[in-house]
Amino acid sequence: MLEALQTSLIEVVLSAVGILIAAAVSYFTPKIKRYLEIAADRDNLGIIAEITNVAVERIEEQFSGESGALKFEEATQYASKILERYGIEVSDDLIRAQIQDGWHRMQTADKQEV
Repeated sequence: MLEALQTSLIEVVLSAVGILIAAAVSYFTPKIKRYLEIAADRDNLGIIAEITNVAVERIEEQFSGESGALKFEEATQYASKILERYGIEVSDDLIRAQIQDGWHRMQTADKQEV
């Protein structure tokens, strides 16, 4: 009788522990997944910024006598092509914003050198 009670008690405790573990996993899995996505986005933003800065510098050298609008479009296309090659999905608006930011950084750096 004591043995049957002990077995039943162990089953109840293990069931309760199993339910708690399942609840914890179902609660924390989306939070961990979201955190990892945010971390990946943060890494991607750094990569995007670096690629757009390189695009701005490259296009500025190649198209030095051309208009700003042409340079902007060429830099945007170049950055889009490189990002696509690396499999990084980015909206055109973000690329355009990063190209503008890269141009402003380059202008600021040029002014500081003078």
